[in-house]
Amino acid sequence: MPRPKGAKNAKPSRREVASYYAMLRSAADAGDVKAAAELIRLSCSEQPENKRHGV
Repeated sequence: MPRPKGAKNAKPSRREVASYYAMLRSAADAGDVKAAAELIRLSCSEQPENKRHGV
């Protein structure tokens, strides 16, 4: 069954993801420890297991 007319996609667009990442970066720069931790987690998840340098 198709989604209802006018409904948004469940998956965010690349532009939306970039916007969310920028908001996360801004919050981390302002001292939000949870945002900084999430940026670290995202950074580690993007790297292959052998390239994490102990993290």
